[in-house]
Amino acid sequence: MANPDHLVLLRHGESEGNPPDGTTKHVVPNKEWELTDRGIRQIECAGLWLRKNFPDGFNEHHTSPLVRAVGSAFHRGLDASWQMDDVWRERSSGERDFVEPKIRDSDEFRASAALRSRDTYDTSYPGGELDVEVASRVKSGLDVISEGDADRSVLIVAHGHLMRGAQMAIESITGMEWMEQDLKKEPGRNVRNAQILDYTTVDPETGERHENFSFWRAVRTWRESGKKKEIVPDSKLEDDWHRIEKRRYTQDDLAMLLGHYINKRETYLTDQ
Repeated sequence: MANPDHLVLLRHGESEGNPPDGTTKHVVPNKEWELTDRGIRQIECAGLWLRKNFPDGFNEHHTSPLVRAVGSAFHRGLDASWQMDDVWRERSSGERDFVEPKIRDSDEFRASAALRSRDTYDTSYPGGELDVEVASRVKSGLDVISEGDADRSVLIVAHGHLMRGAQMAIESITGMEWMEQDLKKEPGRNVRNAQILDYTTVDPETGERHENFSFWRAVRTWRESGKKKEIVPDSKLEDDWHRIEKRRYTQDDLAMLLGHYINKRETYLTDQ
């Protein structure tokens, strides 16, 4: 039993639930959101990149059962045998997933959204999941995948928050550590539609194989072109490999961390 050489996570394309202008007028439940025409084109671009970089294809294909993920698996453009599992579904937003937009903007949900913008570690929408709970769910799925042979590649079609949970689980990032990241300075962390996360046990430079996933890259497989903002293929960040370093803390590190948390707490209390 071993981790696969490559574990590739692909976020679904743009859906009716996340249009580019940020306005959502749909009333169908989250799980039923369909891909837009732009989303289909984004996934087609992702399919081109995958076929170029994995010419031998994948040994296993997994997908979330949500409609936008299933549509993305279909429009990727290759015949495959797909395994569908709830473990790869998007983070649940609880009651917020099933209400009309005008209710979603009510005081109750606005308050929970404000809390999440301040603290994603301990807050969720009413009845929803925490990010750390998603990471735990993802880990259970990864444990099953690691039961196969090393010499294989695995593809998972999933969702933005699910892929955040995957980063936390694979790289041993705690919820507190994730909150301290500046996502604007780490473009690969803020997963866009049809973006790819490629985790590997093989050193991209030397070819040396490691027991655990030791390197990762984030690939943006499309971009907007021209005044009409047409979706065209791209390969941004594909050569930007990152080594996974398991964080260790010295006594001095812990002292600095405690001081940082105390300062944040004082700022929070002052703002109340």
